Amino acid sequence: MASATSGAVAATLLFIVVLRARGLVRTGPAVVAGLFTLLPLLAPGIGPLAVAGLLILAVDVCIPRPPLLRPPRSGSERERRYGAPLVTSERFADTLSGGWFPPDRRAWGGERMSIPQEGYALGPDDGEALWFNGGLAVLKATAESTGGRFAAVDFRVPKDFASPLHIHRAEDEFFVVLSGEVRVRHGDEVIEAEAGSIVYGPRDVPHGFRVDSPEARLLLFFGPSGVEGFFRDGGKPAGGVHLPPPDEQFVDKEVLTEIATGFQQEFIGPPLPPKE
Repeated sequence: MASATSGAVAATLLFIVVLRARGLVRTGPAVVAGLFTLLPLLAPGIGPLAVAGLLILAVDVCIPRPPLLRPPRSGSERERRYGAPLVTSERFADTLSGGWFPPDRRAWGGERMSIPQEGYALGPDDGEALWFNGGLAVLKATAESTGGRFAAVDFRVPKDFASPLHIHRAEDEFFVVLSGEVRVRHGDEVIEAEAGSIVYGPRDVPHGFRVDSPEARLLLFFGPSGVEGFFRDGGKPAGGVHLPPPDEQFVDKEVLTEIATGFQQEFIGPPLPPKE
């Protein structure tokens, strides 16, 4: 009888350890303490194998585990949270081979995105170079290269380049100053940003910036992608990897505002004024 009890206890403990290792269940020190206290009373004949199982469980509890992640229970909830349709068994093979249809973004043209299987590297001046509103925008990451996940723009701009106060409705943005001095408005706060500074701008929060140094170089990082289409439609292919000539012509404010609306951006106020 004692042998059977010991075997059952050991098997149970081993089963718990396996479940924890796979991240399917969590145990705590209180569980181990309770087992050490109660088992000798409930099963006086507990054998060495069960004791060994308890020791294994005690050690296992000391190993940190990430919190359990439970997927949304419905397709509609998944779409609200991730912006992607729920993958069902009928569509699983199609999803792996052809990607999924991302949310309706003008830049993607409604075409199916294939998800890249490998990364890539670009040099300092590599990428799609555009002249945009007096600056140079080099597209480093796009919907095509990241499967719709991210966009990154190396933005080089002259003194007094200033964006209007605007809102992104479809993506979050990291604003990284690589060189120069830039004032960034984020909500009601104005941040004096210099080389090495980073500002995170969630969607739906008004923001804008103005360059105070002779030139500045910024890395604009967006998630998800799509906003790079705004730079393409509002700019033009660059004649070289340098700032455009001072007399280069660009679309006017009204046209740029209309283009921005197509990419779920809203211009809601004037740029920051020059420093006095």
